[in-house]
Amino acid sequence: TTSWGEVSQALIYHQVRKYLLRLNMKKEHVKLWRPQMLYLVANPRSSLQAMDFINDLKKGGLYILGHVDVGAFEKSARLHKRKLDVWVDFVKCTKLKAFVEIVSASSVRTGSQCLMMASGLGGMRPNTVVLGFFGENAPQPTRPQTIWKKSHPLLRCFQVAEGEEDAKIENVVSKFEIAPSDMRPSDYVGLIRDSLLLEMNVLVLRNFEKLDKRSLKNGTIDVWPLYKVKFDEGDEEEGDPTALLLLQLSWILHKVHDWKSDTQLRVMILPDRDNYGQVKKQFRRMMNLLRIPAEIFIVPYRGGSFRGSPEVPATFLDANRQETLNLLMKEHSACAKVIFSSLARPPGGDEESLEYLESLRKLTADLPPIVLVHGTQRVVSTVF
Repeated sequence: TTSWGEVSQALIYHQVRKYLLRLNMKKEHVKLWRPQMLYLVANPRSSLQAMDFINDLKKGGLYILGHVDVGAFEKSARLHKRKLDVWVDFVKCTKLKAFVEIVSASSVRTGSQCLMMASGLGGMRPNTVVLGFFGENAPQPTRPQTIWKKSHPLLRCFQVAEGEEDAKIENVVSKFEIAPSDMRPSDYVGLIRDSLLLEMNVLVLRNFEKLDKRSLKNGTIDVWPLYKVKFDEGDEEEGDPTALLLLQLSWILHKVHDWKSDTQLRVMILPDRDNYGQVKKQFRRMMNLLRIPAEIFIVPYRGGSFRGSPEVPATFLDANRQETLNLLMKEHSACAKVIFSSLARPPGGDEESLEYLESLRKLTADLPPIVLVHGTQRVVSTVF
């Protein structure tokens, strides 16, 4: 029989085009801010839980899965349509509310720069770049080790019913080729710098292979803002964008159905003075202004101030400091289902890239799933 196409697709195209033209980027306002994610993925088989997590975190915002195909353009161009079809099948199978962008480039960093600058359409463009942790991209088996709820579409995509040959579903993931990464530490840290240069927020994910959405019951979402937040009476400064983005993202996640019913939101404060009661009172006032009903938890520590400036990366390159922070998180957030914490601005030169990555490893080692956040944009309209 002859296929005449679906007229509904033509009608949807017409409506989407019409409203995209009316979505004016110059009329963006902080009150209408929402996370619009560009997740740079090397291989979906190494990022299953993380992709599902970002699908929750973006809530009603834009979600783009970006992939860089490294190699000669002529060779990549011939395979581009086939690879794009595999990715689209994957998104459809998993029911992720995401778009797919694939580019060909001579290096991962060059391709990622193209994705950051060109992804999206009209007024729908990403404002946040998401990265997996450097050097932890080993592909997982077709079926993920950690299974979510039995009805989750990701589970249905990565398993075959007993005694049933379902090659169509089984092959969705097996078609993703496993290519060794040629990314150097300096390229990875450079990607973070590139994102900040484009005034995009940055999220770095680690330990998400531990995320199990079956066991969210009685868990917590812990926020560890490691920079100073301005909240004095009469202070008309906007406050630190990283700390405010931490609070905003954690609250968005907490409002998602699966997380809202089973988890509690906690803000873990490392005071820089001994007046714990006053610090807690000030943070409570700030949380009330932001209308975020979170529990404020003061972490007692007398070894000096941790809450330094995000613009001074040297404060984050001290190994003892990072290990101490890591121990505090293990002690107070061992039962957390996910942790949000601050990501320091990377060093300006490539020679410090290894030291910077090592400091992040020490900070996040053996913790629950953790999101390191660096904010560049104003995300709340409240004046402190």
